[in-house]
Amino acid sequence: MPDYSKTVIYKLVGECGGFYIGHTTDWADRKSKHKSSRNDCASKDLINPIMVELEPYPCNNKEEARMREQYYLDLLSDNINKMRAYRSEEDKREAK
Repeated sequence: MPDYSKTVIYKLVGECGGFYIGHTTDWADRKSKHKSSRNDCASKDLINPIMVELEPYPCNNKEEARMREQYYLDLLSDNINKMRAYRSEEDKREAK
């Protein structure tokens, strides 16, 4: 079970522009997975990505972490994220 009190919101930045927003509770493990995984959409879409901490965000659960991640997705609109991190009940109703 992840320890969400250790949540960090991060940005994966490519050297030719573009970035991906994410969150993790284990910085070293997530950074390693971005570097080693060819199947990782974010790593595959960025050239030589580096992981940059946007903010530590201690929270209680995955939903709160995703809500904060979505805040940055909305704030920084030039991201390459293909999906929303969080949808409120209102967002879900509007999508239908």
